[in-house]
Amino acid sequence: MVETEVRAVVRPGMVLVPAGPFLFGRDKQEVALSAFWIDKDPVTNREYDDYVGKTGSARPPGWPPGPLPPGIAEHPVVNVSFDEAAAYAKFLGKELATPAQWEKAGRGTDGRKFPWGSGFEPNRTNTKEAAVGRTVPVSALKDESPYGCRGMSGNVFQWTRGIYDAKKQTRVTKGGSFRNYLGALAWSYEVPPAQASDNIGFRCVEIVPGDGVARPA
Repeated sequence: MVETEVRAVVRPGMVLVPAGPFLFGRDKQEVALSAFWIDKDPVTNREYDDYVGKTGSARPPGWPPGPLPPGIAEHPVVNVSFDEAAAYAKFLGKELATPAQWEKAGRGTDGRKFPWGSGFEPNRTNTKEAAVGRTVPVSALKDESPYGCRGMSGNVFQWTRGIYDAKKQTRVTKGGSFRNYLGALAWSYEVPPAQASDNIGFRCVEIVPGDGVARPA
């Protein structure tokens, strides 16, 4: 599989995923995507707090009153519903990833099981095996993907734009969390869009214009 090189303006805090095919899902179906930027890490409490201050949006449940404590500033924001995550992304001129975009950013093009390969190495991330029992700063994880993303395998699940069940309008979340055992990046999880949980966060994407590869629905 050949990826297309793209000359693109650097987006602070984001990494570039080039256009081209990759092996998607449990059956490793070849899917071609246009180039896109994606957040290196899930959105943090610090970043969401800045958004709250600029827009007057609601603070996530669980935050203490008053200024955001420095001790949780670099943890991924949680207790955010799908609509709240999508609104954040839209405010920045971005959007939530499709499941395919999220998965390519996390596992690269070769169909690997985890960001680092296919070997079971739970010490790289924050899942139930680590017995931490809570989120950790986004920089603490050692699960960097082939494109440089972190936090794709643990800490918090992440909202995507994918619809899991059209009739129920449930959404697809991807990744892993501190509450769950380490799972493959190809796995998808069904979550009602209004649900706001302490182990679900999100990250944003931005399409690279004019690269000429079809964009997924």
